[in-house]
Amino acid sequence: MSNTRRRILKMDQESLLRTVLAAIFLFSIIIAHVNAQETVVYVDPPLYTAPEVGATFSMNISIANVTNLYAYHVILWYNTTLLDAVDITLPPNHFLTPSESTNLFDMSEIEDDYNTTHGVLGVLATLTGDENSKNGSGTLATITFNSSNPDGPSPLKLYYPGFQYPVKLSDPDSNPIPCTAVDGSTEVLPEFSTVLLVLSIIVTTSVVIVLIGRNSPFHPNQIRKSNQNYRFAMLFKYHSTKQTDNTTP
Repeated sequence: MSNTRRRILKMDQESLLRTVLAAIFLFSIIIAHVNAQETVVYVDPPLYTAPEVGATFSMNISIANVTNLYAYHVILWYNTTLLDAVDITLPPNHFLTPSESTNLFDMSEIEDDYNTTHGVLGVLATLTGDENSKNGSGTLATITFNSSNPDGPSPLKLYYPGFQYPVKLSDPDSNPIPCTAVDGSTEVLPEFSTVLLVLSIIVTTSVVIVLIGRNSPFHPNQIRKSNQNYRFAMLFKYHSTKQTDNTTP
């Protein structure tokens, strides 16, 4: 195995280890908040590894242990040199799903070039009319990203500038609901991982072709063997005939 390949495999293993450890750490934080019965808004999954540059993937913004939620406004910050946000949706059966479809107002915005290093997105949703507020846990919104450069891990930060809590949650009387936030993280694997896979396929295919070729009847080795077998067969036939002639009366 070449030194280059060893370095590539070592980097992939280190990346996988970082991913697993970070996921365990972030998940333990979420569980701790949930067990404490605090209202927590969090990125789900807590860590995502994009397999290559140009990969499109989705992450949820979710909520746990909330009481009397009527509206929310979430702002998420991300590294725009690593990711591009491309879409924000409220998935089917999202947490603020009303009993009547007309009893919900929502809007979202993406500013991918907020500055040279960061993008920002926001999503706002509120129940309307006589819709009852919501209690419990669920998904608020789904964000779709496109990976643009290999790097990371890089944070997905929930932060509402100038507000006392990281996310603005409100009850039916517009009173703020206290909450904490658990940020997420993403990383994009370098392109050489894909290149290594392609090279491996090419090498494997070449070896198979060579092995098959050696067993082909047109391979020089097989032709030589055939010629040798033919000469042996003719020689055997000659001696057999000679012996037969000697024993004929």
